[in-house]
Amino acid sequence: RASEMMKMGKTGVNRVLLATWALATLPRPSAYSVALSSAFCSHPAALFHHSRLRRTCEQRGPTARMNPNRPQGGERVMPATHFVGTPREGDDLSPERASLLDAALRDAGQDPEALRTEEFKGSSALRAYSTFVNPRANRTPNNRETLKEGAVRTSVQVGMLMREQRALISEYLRNVDAAASDLVEKNVVPHPLVLVLDNVRSAHNVGSIFRTAETACVREIVTCGITPHPPNEKLWKTALSATHYVPTRHFESALEAVATLKSEGVCVIGMETTSRSLSYTKVDYPQPTALILGNEITGIDTLVMEACDVLVEIPTFGIKNSLNVASAAPVVIFEVLRRWGHL
Repeated sequence: RASEMMKMGKTGVNRVLLATWALATLPRPSAYSVALSSAFCSHPAALFHHSRLRRTCEQRGPTARMNPNRPQGGERVMPATHFVGTPREGDDLSPERASLLDAALRDAGQDPEALRTEEFKGSSALRAYSTFVNPRANRTPNNRETLKEGAVRTSVQVGMLMREQRALISEYLRNVDAAASDLVEKNVVPHPLVLVLDNVRSAHNVGSIFRTAETACVREIVTCGITPHPPNEKLWKTALSATHYVPTRHFESALEAVATLKSEGVCVIGMETTSRSLSYTKVDYPQPTALILGNEITGIDTLVMEACDVLVEIPTFGIKNSLNVASAAPVVIFEVLRRWGHL
């Protein structure tokens, strides 16, 4: 029945819908594999449905298990959980993995202690290192190599990523110096406006905000928490060279950033939709001013909102009550510049 219905789907949407039906009703893993290969592989939504529906099939019991290494008897195997921005917890073998990987890195001419410095914080090299030392709790064991062999293999990847990170930092610093000279030569004076990004997760959003900030000639961008910050290759896809022209600094928390800015005499204004927020067109913006933009899902942290001098919002007239963070930023930024007489 599943194969007959698969043939009926003429568009990608139909294939995904039919595959969803098949995987939800057929209990055997062989049927799951057939449905996956015939419908999912040709549609962009494959990965999303694959992850959700595979978990559904695996939780049906031993008849639907695909991994023989997982415990049998019908007990439910829950997926590993992990909070973004926090290190994954290790297991009993983590110290041995770390020791072997550190030794392999030293043999390759790399200093593993450097990974724990600010230079490599949030880098791909540190993520690769941490993934080997503290793997996912429900991963499929690799029985084809010993821990030492795995450490040597991983050291090659980590070493390459460390070299790339150092080259990225060197290039970034050279470009920042060149951009600073360019600004002095053209007598560009930044406006007394600061942007604070409170755990904005998407590098594309952050890069877009950097580009907006450069066109508005803001004083600096302050990144907080998990917000991607230069040097970061992912930012360049949307920021282009704007990250070289906009000064930036990073804080572990937005509360710390707000306290620092207030000590510097900056008025802090949060951009958040709340019951006490005012329209962004109906408040004053003293100089200097800092605008806080929050996470794409959770917005500005409630403790940070309490520390703000005022909260503003952009009125909306549809079903959604807010704009994307990268879309909202230029609306208020250029309103501030208009108020200051620059437009």
